[in-house]
Amino acid sequence: MSQNILIATLGSKPQLIMFALDCLQQMGEDINSLIIIHASKKRIETQQALDKIQTDVDAFYPALQWQGVELQDKNQPLVDIISPEEIQAAFHV
Repeated sequence: MSQNILIATLGSKPQLIMFALDCLQQMGEDINSLIIIHASKKRIETQQALDKIQTDVDAFYPALQWQGVELQDKNQPLVDIISPEEIQAAFHV
């Protein structure tokens, strides 16, 4: 059995990740695992988006395993990815 993993980046719009899952399912892809790359959970918009994904995955994809990967620089979570330094750090995940 093959493992199909969706790796997605999260901004403040979790519906884009759910839309991607829906589209892939309609195309016949069976996604077993979801990895979400995101900024710091201390950022309110990020935490709200992760909460929404949890709710939606539980409701529409209960068998889907998912995890978040918090972007960091020097062992500190990136609150946002705006500056050239933050962008560079985000590419070192």
